[in-house]
Amino acid sequence: MATATEEIIMLLFAGMVGAMRHAQPPTYTALRNPVQRAAVGRLSAPGEDTRANNNQQQWCIADTHKTELCSLMVWCQALLPRQRLRLRVGLPITELLEAELANNGTIVLVASNAERTALLSHAVGVRITHYVAHANNGTADVELLGLRRCTVVELQEDHSLQEWTGNRWFNAAVRWESSLGATATEPARGGAGGESIAAAAAVARQAKLISQLVVDWEALVRQKRKRLVALDALLDELGPMPLASAPDELAFWTAALIEVGAVEIRSEVLTAPSAARRLQVVLVGLRDSMQRLRDEAMGSSD
Repeated sequence: MATATEEIIMLLFAGMVGAMRHAQPPTYTALRNPVQRAAVGRLSAPGEDTRANNNQQQWCIADTHKTELCSLMVWCQALLPRQRLRLRVGLPITELLEAELANNGTIVLVASNAERTALLSHAVGVRITHYVAHANNGTADVELLGLRRCTVVELQEDHSLQEWTGNRWFNAAVRWESSLGATATEPARGGAGGESIAAAAAVARQAKLISQLVVDWEALVRQKRKRLVALDALLDELGPMPLASAPDELAFWTAALIEVGAVEIRSEVLTAPSAARRLQVVLVGLRDSMQRLRDEAMGSSD
């Protein structure tokens, strides 16, 4: 469910994008027209619910360290690996998405900054897991699944990340990363690749602490019955908590999870330069969310 703030932001996308609210997770149906059907084999079998395979997915959509020209779609908030974004989009976005489907193109989702004046330096490759067109008005219901993080190297056609003019679709050169979060020059597992033993040990301690706190956080959320449906649905989508030995994956997973507790740290986590910084942001956000939940419990009864 979108917050009031998100709804206001989404109104700015009138004519192109609107929020979709699903009381239940959407059904994964066969895509309906020839353009859509041509892409089904790449995305999922007709009728297949890809949520069941979350934990087994290879979160890779391109060769690592490779710079690739992709289609870049702008959204008002950052999407993280494993997260799903449900939209209702209109022309011309529907035509652009269908063209990418037909050509097996790679789509990258990038967010703007809080001031809506520039685009973030990092983005996430997405897979279209649900697409139903509405021929009567040119709109489509879409679900996007976040896969691998990438760095936006440059926008084509004389556009600039720092001087965003409001365009919603670009051609862009992106550099794929060696894991869910690590760049080609940054160790993916918080200890390899030349990091000091002390730094690797600090990352390991942070990751272990976050794993422990997530258990306490979930217990606090479950005290509020109105949040249970949202929490269980999100846990089903994200899959099991990654191990502490995979700090980037753990950071992204936790940042996506604590959104239920009304803490927004996704942009900062996505653009963090290292696993250590990513974990630090998540730890602060997790503790903040826990304090808010405790304050709510003290201030009102369920």
